[in-house]
Amino acid sequence: MSSQDIAPHTAKYRQQRTMAIRHEIKFHYSSQEPAVDVSMSQLEREQAQRLEVYRNMCRAVRLPAHGTEKDCVTALRTVLVNIVDYIDAVRMERPVEVWTDFAAFRDYTLYDDDKRFDLNEAKADGGFLAVLLRKLRGSRGRGRKRKRATEEGAGQVKRERIE
Repeated sequence: MSSQDIAPHTAKYRQQRTMAIRHEIKFHYSSQEPAVDVSMSQLEREQAQRLEVYRNMCRAVRLPAHGTEKDCVTALRTVLVNIVDYIDAVRMERPVEVWTDFAAFRDYTLYDDDKRFDLNEAKADGGFLAVLLRKLRGSRGRGRKRKRATEEGAGQVKRERIE
């Protein structure tokens, strides 16, 4: 058990760890000084802070720091980065490892529970981590059509792949 009485390798552990790392990314990548431009509205200050975080994330993975949040997000969606390794690299002031082989990245990430994140937590609080999430598994039943059992196959559910 951890110091917070949460068993490692559980959904609750992954959720708590993801939340902590999400806060850490905001800490590392946003300005620690309050905005002093009184001419900016609260919304404008929040948007400027979000852009700053995304621009710094782009720099960390060796992408150009774009001028808009949308462009930064679009660029970040093109890279393969393990989020746990990403935040460790930021902590240790090392270069972030960017993967080019999806299959190797997927195997590396799925092999170890400590390399995965709670999806809902990753999307929370601005979703900074969500931009680095990748679908690593199959469709989980999407694209399949379930047929009702017929008399000759009573009790069996047949599945057909829709293409």
